[in-house]
Amino acid sequence: MVACSVISHISSRVGRKPVILGTIAVSFLGYFLMICSQYLSGWLEAGGLIAFLTLQMFSGILTMTFIANIYTVDISSAEDRTPVLSAINGWATLGQAFSFAIGGLVTTQTDDPLIVYYISIVVLGAIFVYVLAFLPESFPEEKRDELRRQRLAQQNVDASARRNLSSRLISMIAIAFEPLKQLIPVRKADGRKNWRVVYCAIHITIAMLASSYAPASLLLLYTTKYSYNAAQTGIVLTILSLSAVFTLTYTTPSLIRVLRPIYAKKVALPEDQFERDPSDGTAVTPSTDLLDVHIAFVSCIINAVSYILASATTTHLSHLIAVTIVGFSAAHAPIIRSLVVSSVDPLKQGEVLAAIEMMSSIGAFLSPLVMGSIFTATISSQPMLMFYIHAVSFLCRSPCIMYICSTCRRRS
Repeated sequence: MVACSVISHISSRVGRKPVILGTIAVSFLGYFLMICSQYLSGWLEAGGLIAFLTLQMFSGILTMTFIANIYTVDISSAEDRTPVLSAINGWATLGQAFSFAIGGLVTTQTDDPLIVYYISIVVLGAIFVYVLAFLPESFPEEKRDELRRQRLAQQNVDASARRNLSSRLISMIAIAFEPLKQLIPVRKADGRKNWRVVYCAIHITIAMLASSYAPASLLLLYTTKYSYNAAQTGIVLTILSLSAVFTLTYTTPSLIRVLRPIYAKKVALPEDQFERDPSDGTAVTPSTDLLDVHIAFVSCIINAVSYILASATTTHLSHLIAVTIVGFSAAHAPIIRSLVVSSVDPLKQGEVLAAIEMMSSIGAFLSPLVMGSIFTATISSQPMLMFYIHAVSFLCRSPCIMYICSTCRRRS
């Protein structure tokens, strides 16, 4: 949560590329300390492990995915943003699946748990060189200067609130929560408030609260009720990952490409819909926006129904079929993020994306506490209750996503 805020704060001031390089370097250092700690003893070993875990907060999978999403948003046009984000997240999911498989195989064959860290250091070194040599800056200096001018203007307005030392100290601490300011509804040119980002934040928080623990609870159900062994569990996870990869990298972009012309014919563009011309690449058309909302809505339905099917079926084959259907709902995550960034000024897309990731982290953190407690209490008597609650959560958050259709596409 804090990592997203820090990365957003730094990248909006020095650029995305230096932050990407810095994150890779931090990850490199973390793995190096992990290896070194295994050759130390006592407090030095504990200190190395603590340093490794601390650095992982700023260089883990979620952090890397967040940086990749910010960079993708910067370089993609508004109309192409959703399929590109979907594809990027799909390839990331595939890489993660290969990572677990290859890591487990190498560790088993070599009987050395440190070998994966040596390999990671080599791979990170290669990625660092690639980014340094070939990856261009996606948030150039002129955009950073414009964003800095906007911030200075806001600071001048609020200068009276920061005249004393304590107020300055509070402002420095508030940097950790700076992106959350983007959740405050602002008034549009017509005087009405834009609640679109708020509704997206509520939706993603409820979605993560309900869904983050669902895969783990499903595996626990299969293990306790159907006596799944490690190999069967691995097959289920592999099928789930491959289904999500296929959905993100092929199905979603293809579906958008096919349906977009149909939606474009049926959805007219109001004259006062945008603050800027959609042809400039920074604003999405209503048809694209509506298509994204509908795909996200259908993904939520698939997610809710598929988990009920997965928990209700009784054979190994039907489990695999149901888990495959669960993977078809993977388009929800990148589409919601695309809807969020389309709601704000292009200069603030990184900050609002950080705010959504922070809200998503809150939901993911609470999910094991809430849904895990429910599942633990009912697994012996009513094992499907948690999955019914998961489905009901869709009814709670569906009004949020449908409300997005009626909100404006740009905050003034």
